[in-house]
Amino acid sequence: MTVTLTYFAQIRRKAGVESETVTATDGTTVHGVLAAIQHGAEFGELLFEKTGALRPVILLVVNGLPSTPERMLRDGDSVQVFSPVAGG
Repeated sequence: MTVTLTYFAQIRRKAGVESETVTATDGTTVHGVLAAIQHGAEFGELLFEKTGALRPVILLVVNGLPSTPERMLRDGDSVQVFSPVAGG
């Protein structure tokens, strides 16, 4: 199956791409797809804690609806990944 990922803020900068389409096996979760992506150590450290869990400050949206890392994906799903934004 294919899934489209779109990154925002710091995550986009660390990934080096705005969006990408990846191939995943059926039954893969959002966490599984993100954990399989190879954009370097800084990308992984921004998304994941040392335990491998997705950092709680990362916001996930699947097909326009808020999601959790455990959500199982389907072919053609669109996942947006947001990091916290600071400013004033």
